[in-house]
Amino acid sequence: MDNSELSKSTAESETLITLLQEFIDESTSEQSNSDESLQSDSSDEGNNPLIPQLKNPKRRQGRGRPSGTKRFKSSQEVSKPKSIYVFGSK
Repeated sequence: MDNSELSKSTAESETLITLLQEFIDESTSEQSNSDESLQSDSSDEGNNPLIPQLKNPKRRQGRGRPSGTKRFKSSQEVSKPKSIYVFGSK
């Protein structure tokens, strides 16, 4: 390597290091600002764009008969006669 090439690559490396350091400083300051806003807005958890909202758009039908509905009997099923309770008899 020639001396001019070495100084050129060193200058490019220093430029890159400076840019990376500025980027790190900016992201650190943005993160600290967002942390402060998260702490101050703890009551507004639903409005924070940094925290994704979990959703389950697919609703599946439950198994079995819905509560509150009676079972329909088949025409072949024999219905039990209703027992009449008479007071005093067993």
